Order: sequence, then C-alpha cells, then structure tokens
Amino acid sequence: MNKSYTEQLAEWVKKKHAVKKRDRNLVMFQAVKDDVCEAISAGYSIRTVWENMYETKRVTIGYHQFLKYTNQVLKKANQTPPKQNTTQLVPKKGAKPPERPNPSNQQKPQNFKFDPSPNKEDWL
Repeated sequence: MNKSYTEQLAEWVKKKHAVKKRDRNLVMFQAVKDDVCEAISAGYSIRTVWENMYETKRVTIGYHQFLKYTNQVLKKANQTPPKQNTTQLVPKKGAKPPERPNPSNQQKPQNFKFDPSPNKEDWL
C-alpha cells in the first residue's frame, strides 16, 4: 500500500531535521568540558582523560575529535583580553617628541680588519 504524500513528507522532515552527528558530539563534549579542563590542569594527558571517559561511556566520540574540541577549549581559556593601551598615542601640543638613539654616536669596533685570504692555521 502506498503512503500518502503527507506521510512521505513527514518522514522526510524527520530524517532531514534529525540531530546531526557532529552536533550531538559537540553537545556531548560540552557536558564533560569542565571535567576535562580540571583533569588537564591536574596534570593528566588528554589521551588518558579520553581513554577513561571512553571506557566509562561518558563520551562516545573518537580521540581525534575529542582532541580537537579540547584544544579549542584550551585555546579559548588561554586567550587573554587585549590590553588597554595606557600610553598616549597623540602627543600634547608643544610637547617634544621622544629622542631616538643616534647610530652615529654608538662606538664602532676599532680592531676589526677584514682579510679576504683565509689563514690555514685558523682552520686547524
């Protein structure tokens, strides 16, 4: 017996709008994210944490995806907000510009002489 178009359409919508595997994995990782960060800060390796969580069925994702999510979380945690620049970018009126070092005032080596022919005694 053939299904009506509306029944076929309803099945298609269910299949089409089902949760994607990637989204499910991300939600699964978000659920254990705090425990992962705590274990890593305690000194455990990411591999050890994943193995334990995988064996205890806390996560079902593979190691490489777990590693990718963990690195993203750690990267966000290590990023610090940009520093506010406390130096004044625009000089005040009448202010002198800062002095720059003059390269001509620096001392030059006095004893250096270039000899293009090599000395064989220096090689030994």
